[in-house]
Amino acid sequence: MVMHMQVELYMGEQLDLMASVIGIGLLISVIDARSYRIPDFLVFLTGCVSVLFTWTEGWGLLRFRIFAALTGGLVLLFLHLRKGLGLGDVKYGTVLSYAVGLYGTWIMLAVASLTGMVWYFMRGRSPLQKIPFAPFLTLGALVTFLWKGMEGGGS
Repeated sequence: MVMHMQVELYMGEQLDLMASVIGIGLLISVIDARSYRIPDFLVFLTGCVSVLFTWTEGWGLLRFRIFAALTGGLVLLFLHLRKGLGLGDVKYGTVLSYAVGLYGTWIMLAVASLTGMVWYFMRGRSPLQKIPFAPFLTLGALVTFLWKGMEGGGS
């Protein structure tokens, strides 16, 4: 009975986290698609919401989330340094990595990269043309949250 209530509470918090992060992410995606800019203030808001919803997980899981943010951030920073991503994408992806956790970071980045490439080639873009990447990061985060929800959570 107590275990069931704990699982229910955890899944409720995860659902609130997902709804908040994806809600802000949709706004970020629209702005990025229109202007190729990601407002720092919205990235900061996403980070604050993520920390607020995960603060009760305990230090062990928080460490994994921080490690996830560092891992995702370093991967995205590497792509930025190779002129593949804008710095806004790096910051936004880092915050999303914290939200989805370490395991989720890899799913999110894979989904974002694959859907971004499909969209890129379907639109007949030239190799030097920029694309807004925030919508694909948001989609990757959504798929990750849903995937983790189906398998019962976890960081």
